[in-house]
Amino acid sequence: MKNKEKQMSDKEKITGTPVVFDELAEGEDIDLTSTAQNIDILKDVAMVVTVELGRVNKSVKDILRLSKGSVIELNKMAGEPVDIMVNGHLIAKGEVVVIDEHFGIRLTSLLSAKERIDRLP
Repeated sequence: MKNKEKQMSDKEKITGTPVVFDELAEGEDIDLTSTAQNIDILKDVAMVVTVELGRVNKSVKDILRLSKGSVIELNKMAGEPVDIMVNGHLIAKGEVVVIDEHFGIRLTSLLSAKERIDRLP
């Protein structure tokens, strides 16, 4: 029996049926309660959370002209919701708040689980 196992190629050892996932219906959320134990192993994974106030394109010449006190005009109006991204992927919108002289973000809306999954590369 052991000789047969040794003679099998790696391709022969890997067998099985591909996993096929059901499509989510429009507006349907994923039930994460059944996968809570599986998610526990990911709880210590570090992720980059970014809050984007706005964006602007500048030429190198314009960047080199910047000095202390320069103002960069962004593409968003004051008071507009800010984008909250995890590892570069939009997950929510929020508003800037001040907490004990520090800036913070209050979440105002979250993308649905389907929207977040659809945005994955």
